[in-house]
Amino acid sequence: MAEYTFSDHYETLGIAFDAEPAAIKQAYRKLARAYHPDLNPEAELTSAERFRQITEAYEVLNDPIRKGLYDQEYRVIVLGQGIVYETVEDTSPPDTHIYTHKYTKRSKVNFPFFKVAILLLLLFQVSKMIVDAIPDDKLTRPHSGSYYPYPQKGQFNLNYTGPQSPAPEQHRDTNLFLNKIR
Repeated sequence: MAEYTFSDHYETLGIAFDAEPAAIKQAYRKLARAYHPDLNPEAELTSAERFRQITEAYEVLNDPIRKGLYDQEYRVIVLGQGIVYETVEDTSPPDTHIYTHKYTKRSKVNFPFFKVAILLLLLFQVSKMIVDAIPDDKLTRPHSGSYYPYPQKGQFNLNYTGPQSPAPEQHRDTNLFLNKIR
């Protein structure tokens, strides 16, 4: 694992610790122009390394989150202050309202799931009692034929011989009819 070395980005850019973002940007542009490898071909290796350091320093100090973390580290290592925590006073009044969302509101009335479940169970029990009270002969179908055209499980017809072909006279009548149409 590589050892961490602290680099002073403020010193790299030549600015003070409390510099504004505009001053950071101005210092970066000035140094980037001076040390850009394309503009210094005679000292390309040293200017490339210096340009990389300047760019890294600007990337850290330009990002507010990374700058905040770097500033804490800077205070401990360079200034010897220790970590400084910002204190923020909460001046807002205490919460007393119902929370609302963009699309929904939370109301104090909850859906009575338990009552609905009891009602459905009671309805089911009453309907079961009514069906049990009806005699079995009243529950059968009024027609004698089965709903299904084929025999069901346990209803085998041993006299079934398969589909019957129509009588020859029916073929003759069908052929006469088809000849009249043509």
